[in-house]
Amino acid sequence: MKNFMRHVEKKPMTYRALLFFVASFMYSHAGACSCVRPYTVQDNVTGANEIFVGRVVAMKKLASHPSLPGWSGVQAEVEVTQNLKGNSQKRTTVITGKGKGTCGVPMLAGMSYVFFVNEKRKISISNGTREYVKGHIDSDQYVSEIKSYVAPLSNLSLHTDAQAPH
Repeated sequence: MKNFMRHVEKKPMTYRALLFFVASFMYSHAGACSCVRPYTVQDNVTGANEIFVGRVVAMKKLASHPSLPGWSGVQAEVEVTQNLKGNSQKRTTVITGKGKGTCGVPMLAGMSYVFFVNEKRKISISNGTREYVKGHIDSDQYVSEIKSYVAPLSNLSLHTDAQAPH
């Protein structure tokens, strides 16, 4: 430690610059994940318009989106393999940010994901969307947990509809 301090005393500007660089690097990476909040699976299920398991079949970059002016990201065409909430079509599209603070989901064509989709067809890492591997215990447990929260919501909707005046 004493040797290190001697070097710092001899070249204080060099070490200050190094410290600044390291601190800036750490800050930029911390900011990239600032959108991740401690939402529960139940929160994500309640907040999603649609939830489904699907395989990404095609992707394209978006310079902007009509419902999100000034936003750029990625659009993925998805083949739905299992519908969990809502009425997803067999083929649908979703959009996500590119990352670096946009909460975008890093996707690859050919891979499967559990998608939590909002009203603008947007998905993010903070809303529950994540990779799905059929037969993997973590993926299967995740889908089971989602189903356990979707079922009560469906029953609540049916109960409310039954009480509505005709």
